[in-house]
Amino acid sequence: PKLTPTWVGQLPIGSIDRFLVMEQHHADALQNQFGISADRVSLLGSFDPKQRGDEIPDPYFSYSEEVYRSSYCLIRDCIIEYLDKK
Repeated sequence: PKLTPTWVGQLPIGSIDRFLVMEQHHADALQNQFGISADRVSLLGSFDPKQRGDEIPDPYFSYSEEVYRSSYCLIRDCIIEYLDKK
């Protein structure tokens, strides 16, 4: 596992077809600060097969293993659904 995050500005933005983000303010930042068109950005939760909401709260500031486990399961479900629909 990688221990440090990758800053968006370090990514090859032009070669990325789809950005999957957890929260709306992440989508807004990609569009406003990096000029990424809205059609290339999706809220990951919109692919949730159980429809638990379009946004996925970032558990970064939580120290609870249960919170991380719950977020992981939700993210996993959404990514599987996204890939199945591709």
